[in-house]
Amino acid sequence: EKVVAPQRSKTNTFGYSNKDFFASADVYYIIPFSQKISAKYLTAILNSKLYFFWFYNKGKRKGEMLELYQKPLTETLIKMTNQILAFEVLIEKIIENKKQNIDTTDLEQQIDNLVYKLYELTYDEVLVVEPEFAERMSREEYEGLKVE
Repeated sequence: EKVVAPQRSKTNTFGYSNKDFFASADVYYIIPFSQKISAKYLTAILNSKLYFFWFYNKGKRKGEMLELYQKPLTETLIKMTNQILAFEVLIEKIIENKKQNIDTTDLEQQIDNLVYKLYELTYDEVLVVEPEFAERMSREEYEGLKVE
């Protein structure tokens, strides 16, 4: 199992693979370093809006392109949680839906919500990361959201 990322991309583009995968020098592979963390969990959180915000503002860029190579990736903090299964289930659903060309926006938003809660962002902090968040969830709904 591994996470695959291009060297440069306009968005945080990370893919999950459990098959042989061959590419040239402009692709990076992330292999989980511990049994406590999975490639699916990494794929979920690295593709979130919070991580895009981090890569865009704190990571390395070339113009508007994110540079997703060794240095910025190895400096990316990954918070551990006992809720990894919730992320993995959502990634599995996304993978299956993508195979069938089914829209995954709702599933991706669920991952974003889990990541916001994982990092204990307040509603106002979420609005900095994702200004349109207020259109899909009220402050009360967000504050009542539980990670399970």
